[in-house]
Amino acid sequence: MPASTVKPINLITPPSTPLQHLRLENGLKVYLQRDQRSPLVCAQLHYHVGSSHEAPGHSNLSHVLEHMVFEGSGKLAAGQYLRIISWLGGTAGASTFDDATVYKMTLPASRLEVGLEIMADAMVNARLGDEALEKAKTAVRDERRLKIDNQPVQQALESHRKLAHQTSPYATPNFGNPQDLENMTQRMIRTWYRNRYAPNNATLLVVGDIELSHLEEWVQRHFAGLEEVPLPPPQTPRHPQQLAYRQQALTLPNLRDGLLMSFNVPSLATAESPRSVHALRIVAELLGRGASSLLHGKLVRQRQVLIGIGPSYDYQVRGDTLLSFSGYVALGNTPASAEKAVMDIIESVQLTSFTAQQIEDAKLHLLAQHAEALANLTGQADALSWRVIGGLDPTQLHDEFQTLASLTEQDIQLAIKTYLTRERLAVTHMCAPEATIVETPVLACGDLATGSSALDLSGLTSAQGLSEAALDTPKQQIQQWHTELGSKVCFVPVRGAPAVDLQLRFKAGAYHDGDTPGLAAMTLYMLDQGCDQLDAAQLASQLKSLGATLKRNVTHDDAILRLRSPFTNGLYKEAVALLVAVSARPSFEATALEGIRNRVINYLRRREAKPEHRLDVERLRNVYDSHPYTRDSHGTASSVMTISRQQIADFHQRAYCAGNLEITLSGDLSREEAETLANDLCQALPVTQLALPALEKARPSNQARTLHIEQPSNNPDTDNVKVSLAFAVEIQPGDTQFPALTMANQILGASFESRLESELRERRSLTYAIRSYFDGYRGALVLLVEWDIKPHYLQASIDLVKLVLRCFIEQGPSEFEMKLARSQLCGDLLRTLADDQKLADLLAQINASGLPADHFQRYQEQLAQTTATQIQTVARQVFDSNRCVVTCVGPKVAQQPLPALPIAD
Repeated sequence: MPASTVKPINLITPPSTPLQHLRLENGLKVYLQRDQRSPLVCAQLHYHVGSSHEAPGHSNLSHVLEHMVFEGSGKLAAGQYLRIISWLGGTAGASTFDDATVYKMTLPASRLEVGLEIMADAMVNARLGDEALEKAKTAVRDERRLKIDNQPVQQALESHRKLAHQTSPYATPNFGNPQDLENMTQRMIRTWYRNRYAPNNATLLVVGDIELSHLEEWVQRHFAGLEEVPLPPPQTPRHPQQLAYRQQALTLPNLRDGLLMSFNVPSLATAESPRSVHALRIVAELLGRGASSLLHGKLVRQRQVLIGIGPSYDYQVRGDTLLSFSGYVALGNTPASAEKAVMDIIESVQLTSFTAQQIEDAKLHLLAQHAEALANLTGQADALSWRVIGGLDPTQLHDEFQTLASLTEQDIQLAIKTYLTRERLAVTHMCAPEATIVETPVLACGDLATGSSALDLSGLTSAQGLSEAALDTPKQQIQQWHTELGSKVCFVPVRGAPAVDLQLRFKAGAYHDGDTPGLAAMTLYMLDQGCDQLDAAQLASQLKSLGATLKRNVTHDDAILRLRSPFTNGLYKEAVALLVAVSARPSFEATALEGIRNRVINYLRRREAKPEHRLDVERLRNVYDSHPYTRDSHGTASSVMTISRQQIADFHQRAYCAGNLEITLSGDLSREEAETLANDLCQALPVTQLALPALEKARPSNQARTLHIEQPSNNPDTDNVKVSLAFAVEIQPGDTQFPALTMANQILGASFESRLESELRERRSLTYAIRSYFDGYRGALVLLVEWDIKPHYLQASIDLVKLVLRCFIEQGPSEFEMKLARSQLCGDLLRTLADDQKLADLLAQINASGLPADHFQRYQEQLAQTTATQIQTVARQVFDSNRCVVTCVGPKVAQQPLPALPIAD
């Protein structure tokens, strides 16, 4: 079906099972969206209390309470909440928003009752002791330091919210007032908990493979006996009736020149008509979303006033809200001149409306994004969750889609004239500032926490008789083949999937730059700047009209193109045809080349100017000495300056051929359709006789090194040092030792229950987060341990992390740690397979690693057969302190020993 005949209404398909709901006598509302495509459920418990409900002087109550709920309840000891969910093969967490506090868990459907019992007990029996309060305060301090105090743009956003919201409760910072946190007492927390955590102030949302009768039985069993509480009268956050233009300029250390612009607008909860809200969503899409938007086309691509721009509109909240545009200013411009340029364009569309086709394309793109989000459990749950948070009826979600599809040009024009006015505008100019050892005690293994060693299910009636969680075997079948022209294909059919995910990985990354650094990056970024008879704007517009998204990124190994397109009405065929044109027949126009060149050079200059942006390159340089991986994947500014159109065309001819391509594909396609798609794509690609040189594996230096990239402190009380330990790994994903390495990583630092997380965050409150993960390349594999720390504890924390690793090598994992890690890893695989986009990324990794077609089915078996001795052996091989590269970014200060343990063991 041609794109011009596809209507937005074609993408509105209600779920196969209607949203079901019930309400308990005590006021608890329950919604169920049944989905039988995977053996999982996502449960979200919403308390209708957040930062906007907090009185002046009492900010952060909701956030601190959120952390404390995990520290024990009547049926669970401290630390058991997350541990039990992990043991069940699930994952859990919580978030505090302006309007709600939401506790989430995703786990096998057969284990849902245990999760519900835990949630119900936490609703009324949370322990909220003194130690839990101090631990939660520390976590919130660390979180603020990491996410706000060390991020100048987040500080600017926090200040901008105050300016834009004025007297509305939404002006309260998301992380509260630091002084309020220090003044907070246990009595305040207990009062807040007693008055707000109750069934009549909560909504339970469940999505997944569960019947309503079973859910109702479990909810009645665990929640019906809880008592409701008197609630204060609801108050809707509103903006002042009389509005006026507001503007401020902020200069902060490490802040880049940029622009924050917000218009005071209604939400679905406060608008007189939902049509005006959905019209504003269309306006945001047309003005600022993606390469086809008006502001991007005129101010990024043509005039180069901005480096980029993007909109945001939280339209599903309970009060008046903001429609915002933000972007960084290009070299040679100022925030003030950029503001004028943006407003000139906005004022011009008040006089000259968007075309009917542009509006239809924007509708289709928005609805396609909705359809894709609903393709997995968490996407469905989150879409319904925002309705719950905003006080909206979740059962009306699909009616809102109909409203969006029915909007007219008059609706769009009325929204622009009504809401995008100067008196509703708040502007923040982000301005870059002008350029401007203590001996520590020696710890032993006995000084460390014992790690996750116990699981206590005795307080949970629904968990009695459960053995080790036996998770379902993945049902997805990988199909692999080579096309006649040599492309390697990895395909998984996903029945009922609303979108097709296609990834093209040309082995044409920065490794092949040779003596022209940046050539691979420039070639990739030029692909979507024009092809056939389409220029960049027309190409972006056609993709949007199909509801498709095209993303590209360059790595050291690959040039990657990711296409996600709605399956409905064969839209994916037209989107794939555009991708073929982009990949095979780019025009490489000279005017577009200069624009891309300037953007890449600006990116490289920003990296070179900020030490933390150089961390990944400097780290690899110390791990591997001399190899193309040790260079920036985007080259150098001086080299990019000299790259010609002919060099790009020649590189494209050599590198973008079928024999140099890996294809991964998932969607509701047959094998025959997948083969036809892959063959047609390969036939269109350039034919070359000049093969790229073979990849050489990187050879590690095998030396212990330490590099400290100094970044002077602006505020020693809030600044952190970013730290990483890097270990070169010789084991590859297809090797027999790799499952043991995966288990070792999971136990040490890849989960919330890991040894490093338990020691540094939970026990010692040294950091908000520490994690370990694999950084993989075709010719190298690095295992990284990363955390942030106050500058004066830097060396002590490094010593502590190395000690945890050394003790793990000496002791090996416990039996419980191994069982927990298996459940976590198998549960993570099931969640990945239930998410179409994550599945596409996993297929690409399988393709690149050469893993077999039965990998999903073998995975659990391999983990189950892994022994403690194998894990200990591989840990000894990898975590060798004599081969460890330590990299730090931050201020250099006098060092101090570790602080005393905040909680006596």
